[in-house]
Amino acid sequence: PKSSDCLWIADTDQIQEFTVGKCTVTVEPADMLDVVKSKNPTDIIVFLNGGLIKTIEGRTHLVTQPGDVGLAQVVQQVASEMDGWAQDTVLMTIKKNKDSK
Repeated sequence: PKSSDCLWIADTDQIQEFTVGKCTVTVEPADMLDVVKSKNPTDIIVFLNGGLIKTIEGRTHLVTQPGDVGLAQVVQQVASEMDGWAQDTVLMTIKKNKDSK
């Protein structure tokens, strides 16, 4: 059973936002590369489902996959070279709150 101090992320296509310690955690579907472009370079991005795709010689490759973690700055650079998102891609972004040190 889930205890009261657990974070529960629902399987939904809606944006979910949580405060955990001194951070804000956002879970959101990613269907356009603009989702990553809007992130602060120091945010941490976790791929929960799907990922970035690139088509080479007619074959589509999943370049990132669920479980991959990276600084938004790096993910933004990689995303700029990709063709788009795999269907049903879900990202979790961890952002340090401005008032925390």
